[in-house]
Amino acid sequence: MATSSSSNLRVEYALEPLSPGRSRSRNGRQYFGEAAVDIIAVQGLGSTYDWTWSAEVPGLRERYYWLRSSICREMPHARVLAFEYDTRWLGDTDNVSLSECGSRLLRAILQDQAHTGDSRMCPTRSRRPIMFIGHSFGGLVIKQRDRYEPDYNDHQAFLMAVTSVFFLGTPHTGSSFPRLAKIKILVSRPFGVDSEERLLSLLHTGSEELEELQKKFNKVKYLDRAKTFQENKPATELYCYYEQKKMRLGPFPTGHVVTEGSACLEGATNRGMEADHMGLNKFKSDDKNYNVTLKPDLLKEYARCADTSEDRFAERQYGSERANSELHGLNQKLLPTVLIHRTRRDFMYQEQQRIYPPTCSWIAGIEAFRRWRSSCDFSCLWIHGKAGSGKSVLASYITKLLQPNEHDQSHDSQRCENLLSSNFCRARNATGPAMVYFLCGVDPALESPASMLGALIHQLLFRFDEDRNLQSIALSTLRKVKAQVTPQELALLFMEVASIAGRVYVVIDGLDENKDYVRVLEEFICFAGNACISLLFLSRNVYNVEQHLKRSFRTVQDFDIIQYSGPDINTVAEFRTEELVVLKPELAFQRQMIEDYLKKKAEGVFLWLGAARDQLDRSCMSPDDVQKTLNGLYPEMNHMYQILHQQNVS
Repeated sequence: MATSSSSNLRVEYALEPLSPGRSRSRNGRQYFGEAAVDIIAVQGLGSTYDWTWSAEVPGLRERYYWLRSSICREMPHARVLAFEYDTRWLGDTDNVSLSECGSRLLRAILQDQAHTGDSRMCPTRSRRPIMFIGHSFGGLVIKQRDRYEPDYNDHQAFLMAVTSVFFLGTPHTGSSFPRLAKIKILVSRPFGVDSEERLLSLLHTGSEELEELQKKFNKVKYLDRAKTFQENKPATELYCYYEQKKMRLGPFPTGHVVTEGSACLEGATNRGMEADHMGLNKFKSDDKNYNVTLKPDLLKEYARCADTSEDRFAERQYGSERANSELHGLNQKLLPTVLIHRTRRDFMYQEQQRIYPPTCSWIAGIEAFRRWRSSCDFSCLWIHGKAGSGKSVLASYITKLLQPNEHDQSHDSQRCENLLSSNFCRARNATGPAMVYFLCGVDPALESPASMLGALIHQLLFRFDEDRNLQSIALSTLRKVKAQVTPQELALLFMEVASIAGRVYVVIDGLDENKDYVRVLEEFICFAGNACISLLFLSRNVYNVEQHLKRSFRTVQDFDIIQYSGPDINTVAEFRTEELVVLKPELAFQRQMIEDYLKKKAEGVFLWLGAARDQLDRSCMSPDDVQKTLNGLYPEMNHMYQILHQQNVS
């Protein structure tokens, strides 16, 4: 008896791949890699690709392959595939079970959507809708694959991607085929022809295995139509087609191989075809069964599948407006005041827009920063400086340096356009090390250690917004908390989530502006020495902050921003002078004098440069006013310096 593991997805029709930089949509259809949708056809028991999906055409030597000739023409944005697998039950038989067939189908699809050398699905391809077509036993294989629902991201994504299933004569409750096959086996046995009755036995009418398969199939997510309707979620649409003509054995009719009652499912769209069992899957170009019965249903699902799939992925996407109730509740617990977080995020983004090129770029060459960024030798870096010295602008630059797309969280920005033959997945590698941040001083009432940790966890979950493992950990932890979650519990949760997410950079700006900074550092102590977490604090050089930092983190490294910002001061002075000359062209001849004065008097304070330029703009009515204004500028800035000095020593 032969045992075969042969199975594969045959690409019946593949569209021209999108090259990098090309549009991700064609004629309004969103593409996920190679196509907008996958249509996967699964053949029946003991069948072959050529026999299953083609029809004889009178007068022509070649058969008509309707998958490639009809479907590909009418659904041009679809990639059409045929799943081939060996289930021969007579002759050179295959010792295989229905369970194994379903497992092979699932593995073939997961592998089909993975890059070379990677066992995981490409996140972009995993969002591509799937429409299944199954003939006879092939429909059972499709149902069997839905029994595999482990808690893995790829498998979950696969289940969400399946938007419709078309059953062509599938024996959901059994068939007369085993009886007909038994006759053939008995006739062949005297001639020494081998047979395998394992698969045939489960096809008997009233089969307990088929009954159990149907029960499990009904419980698969998105197939419970009553539940999906109640929860306002798109269901997986099922279409069942049954034979209206009896099979014939030579001149003798043998009856229906699969009766209407066995071929139809409750809640599905059930339709009859004017064909026997072997004609349900063989269509010519002018075939009425295809053009009038099957084709309209295929086109309907082809049109709606993208919306169905997108709704499902949004449901399990943390932070999405359409997220399910569990994730929405988690979001509320971690970040009850979303508006304040958005204010911090927008402020950080605005600070990035204020960066004059090439200012702040020096940070990449600082040894302490390079070690903090690239290794785990020490987990804490403290950058300090007096008020107005550009710490927040530097913090914004660092956040962009660590995570360039932090402000563009759309899936379009992380979509993989690389061919699957490439071993580099842009979508997966786009995630890389994560960066989370907290800007103190925006709303003191919402800057407690618990609020800060909740915001940091929220950002991690938002960054990996479809990672079920991270979501499950967070949900499980917060379910155990009956009362208000404590900072200690949140700190432990952050470490657990970070250990799965990989390397996490934490940037805390304005630490000294948080009145609870001592408690914050006490809660952050548990991160010390954690290989996954690298902390960066920015604050004024306040003695108490320094003492608490160095007591909490034994390996803390620090430097004063003034040590390195001199060239940046000169650059900004040049830009400020240019802005002034643009506003007042008549001051062009005094440009160098103004620029030199600003560079000399700034003393490392960027805030002073902006105030000085504004004062010059207000006071200089003509070129003759420049020298007088400059002479009086420094004393007039004394008030601002007094304020900054008070902030520095407070």
